[in-house]
Amino acid sequence: MAVKNEKQFRAWLDGQSREICTAIAVRAALRVVPLVCSIRTDSERQKKLALLTFRAILTSGVAAVGPTPDVRAAAGAAAGAAGAAAGAAGAAARAADAAAYADTKLPAEPRRMLEFSVQGLQAITDAAEELRKQDGRIWVLTAGGDWEFWGHWYERAMAGEARDWELYERIVTEIPDEVWTGENAVAEVARAIARFEAEFKGSKKGLTEPVAPPGEFSSKGEALGTSARNVVAAQVSANRDSIALVSASLIEQTIGLRERIRGNNALSTDFKKDAITFLDSIESHLSLLLEALPENDETISDEKAGWLATWRSSFLCALKASASAYAAPENVAKAIVPTSIILSCTGIGTMMGAPLPGTAVGALITGQLNPHKAATDILKPLGADEE
Repeated sequence: MAVKNEKQFRAWLDGQSREICTAIAVRAALRVVPLVCSIRTDSERQKKLALLTFRAILTSGVAAVGPTPDVRAAAGAAAGAAGAAAGAAGAAARAADAAAYADTKLPAEPRRMLEFSVQGLQAITDAAEELRKQDGRIWVLTAGGDWEFWGHWYERAMAGEARDWELYERIVTEIPDEVWTGENAVAEVARAIARFEAEFKGSKKGLTEPVAPPGEFSSKGEALGTSARNVVAAQVSANRDSIALVSASLIEQTIGLRERIRGNNALSTDFKKDAITFLDSIESHLSLLLEALPENDETISDEKAGWLATWRSSFLCALKASASAYAAPENVAKAIVPTSIILSCTGIGTMMGAPLPGTAVGALITGQLNPHKAATDILKPLGADEE
């Protein structure tokens, strides 16, 4: 039945999942984003309102697509800013009820809903244009600089092309609340996002270049926030010996596997080259980690904790992209990269405080899931089960 009025719309929403309702709200909020995008250059309050509105909408979108515990926690942290998004959603519905009702005709899957173009509202465009004409204002969607990510994201979201869900999940879960709400928030958030984007682009190419050597601690982990660094420091201190043991064992395994791959004449030259590059990179990353691990009685400094947190995020993000090819059934059958290596690498991240898909690991431990399936589940991109 076509939705034609508010009563029918509310009845339709009552029959949908939380994720579907959230996706509808995100699309509605996107329509009125221009109202917060014309800001006075001397108004920190307006800058913060724009930033936190973007955060709330992005967080809601990620929550609709992949409602993991970490994402739900991020949504809770963004609750203060979510009021702006909720108000925007209401304004959009009032400005053009037909646009909101039309969204009920989209496929009833959150991810697909957010990957359809969003119809803009002329009334909102006109109102925003009036604001833009005022002196002393900037239009953040085209301002570039610290606003560059948000301008590109909004353009792609309106076109239904904002699909880098793993990147978005890192932004909403790994940037601490104190960074979003602290001093110089726009610049600090932009700095963190730029690092995530660089790692994300690198992960698409595969696991190749490790992070900077541990001698270059400096400020690489500052954007992660105090709480994130504290978690990594505590986990590494508690699991130091286990991390060292597993890392050393993995290095030995990669050396032996590399030689077997070189001698496997059934593999193409290009495939062998890619697999060996992958194993070389694992060895390089793990060697750096072993070098950076604290002594048994050493207190981990904030700088080293930041480096370790950066190493962990970079390693696991790139591992997911690279290893998924080698965890494919046809390659597992050839024993190209055993799932034990993939699971052990992921286990190192877990010992350093990274979340791990609980259902896959729990089923693996209880024998209800074989190692290949567990590795596949762990490496599966966010929302892939909805394809």
